[in-house]
Amino acid sequence: MPPQNLEAEMAVLGSMLIEETAISYAVEMLDGASFYNDSNRRIFEGIVKLYGDNKAVDMVTLIEELKKTGDLDKVGGSTYIANLTTVVPTAANERQRDNRNENRLHGLSPPFSGGSVGIRVLERISQEQRNIAENAHFVKAVCYDSASKKMACFR
Repeated sequence: MPPQNLEAEMAVLGSMLIEETAISYAVEMLDGASFYNDSNRRIFEGIVKLYGDNKAVDMVTLIEELKKTGDLDKVGGSTYIANLTTVVPTAANERQRDNRNENRLHGLSPPFSGGSVGIRVLERISQEQRNIAENAHFVKAVCYDSASKKMACFR
């Protein structure tokens, strides 16, 4: 089985749905073959098609595109698409999630700053050749860092 990190795939796709800048980064560095999970590959290709056609990229347009290609049910339906954006740490997502994880997040604040998680991950992967384990560790550290900083706003 090839190396995989489904959480990272979902975070990239969620970032692409939230922030157009993430799409431009992703299309420069990734293609469908970059995704281990077939559902995530189909979603990526749908996003790229919409973006290439200069159409708005959001959950509604993506769902419609996947319906047209017959892929919506194959990727897990509209619920799976909607859940992609919850994987990306944002203030709203983290407030809800981190009451359970506050102790685990405490003290885990590596020196990362600025930018959405998806963009920071894509920039790191494009700049340096690292193995999958190092990239997975980086994704987790960035998520924890982002979550702890954003939770500080709610205290």
